[in-house]
Amino acid sequence: RYPDITHTLRCQYPVKNWDPAFANTVGREPMMPLPKMHRHIYLRYKDVSDGFGTYSDGIHDDFNKQLWSALGWDPETDLDAFLLEYGKVWWGLELAKDVAKGLSMLEENWIGPILENKTIPQTLELWESIAERSSDFDSNWRSQMYLFRARFDRYVQEKTRVEAKYEAEALAALEKAPQIGAEPVIEQARTDLAQADAPPLPDVRKGIEDLGPLLLKSIGYQLSVKEPYKARNSERGAMLDWLDQPVNDRPWMEQRFEEILELESKAEQLAAIDEMVHWTDPGPGGYYDNLGAVGEFSHVVYQKTWEEDPSACNSPRVAFPYYKADKAAIAETMDTFEEANATFKEEKEAGGAQSRGRQELRMSWQSQIASQYGTPLKMRYENLDPEAQYRLKVTYAGRYRPTMTLTLNDTYSVHGPVKQPQPIWPVDYYIPQEATRGGTLDLEWNLVEGRGCMVSEVWLIKVP
Repeated sequence: RYPDITHTLRCQYPVKNWDPAFANTVGREPMMPLPKMHRHIYLRYKDVSDGFGTYSDGIHDDFNKQLWSALGWDPETDLDAFLLEYGKVWWGLELAKDVAKGLSMLEENWIGPILENKTIPQTLELWESIAERSSDFDSNWRSQMYLFRARFDRYVQEKTRVEAKYEAEALAALEKAPQIGAEPVIEQARTDLAQADAPPLPDVRKGIEDLGPLLLKSIGYQLSVKEPYKARNSERGAMLDWLDQPVNDRPWMEQRFEEILELESKAEQLAAIDEMVHWTDPGPGGYYDNLGAVGEFSHVVYQKTWEEDPSACNSPRVAFPYYKADKAAIAETMDTFEEANATFKEEKEAGGAQSRGRQELRMSWQSQIASQYGTPLKMRYENLDPEAQYRLKVTYAGRYRPTMTLTLNDTYSVHGPVKQPQPIWPVDYYIPQEATRGGTLDLEWNLVEGRGCMVSEVWLIKVP
């Protein structure tokens, strides 16, 4: 057995319901001590093989390596005792308890919606304290890299908070389009969104960047594709290259603004702006699910719990594509396709948005619910109005680019084999009233071709 202990996403054991803000910045190979998660995974699958060889791509998973080794030696290893032992060995007795606590807190940083997580600032405070008390900090790469993660998490949290605010201001400006026209509101919205050009928490950001040379010197950590780090590509733990990644819809909005201003009539412009402003609004009696965004979807059916199926072989998982959208990345990939950054053959063969001149993605298109190995992807709605007419709107997006069918209540075919639209855009479907007369509605996607089912957004809209 070859368990993957080194990746957070697009992997064997993805982080459970990870916030997209982390997935799109921290990335696939960050510093990732995950004590509770990996202890559970080890125990869940320990009887399927006689031993194992863990799969690692670097030193960012140092804690996970040592935990798996300890559990392989003794499956009854106490997790708290191991955390303390790890701290003693690499920091000494005096700091061991705080290190053990700090490692657990780094795992807690990734639980739930990022803006609701109150542990993140406390985690940073503790690791700053550990660093100050570490006599060998300049050479202790473990101390350096966990401090780096704590700073990075806090920076992304604040970045998410302020960029959500700027986007809300931009949308508020767009709401005035019927009164003052498209061009003035778009100009104001661009100004609102551009506030993100000034990074939040400049001291924390400087602290992140200052740790780069230290980690390069102490362990050869490749935190960027640029000199002097020389990471293979930006997916390979090059976290410094993701500091400017937007965590709101700015790239997509900016691209839509250009398209809207090219529309021939004012009526078309106003309709397109109204669509942007009310994108997630399903209307009275309707439902909107932003699939893959923790806390923003509630109708997915899980055949098994995460505890039963942490590899998500027989149940849905949250999934994220590779999407880099800072200004430099957009400029570099406008007319080219970077095959080195295409992780799977589907991405290499399709070429992605770059081959079309690049389509920018909404945040809601940067996460999906996926099912694999022929497992159906299901959603269920209850307490519907039996007398109402509903319609369905779906956004198909994701790196698998599958061909799927969609069926209602195991009876009504919504569509036969359909490929993921290119470019990405929501598709509307008719729902026969008989399908919702019982007050419930079951959706089921089945795979026809590709690696697995993937869906990004679903609206169930009650027709007035």
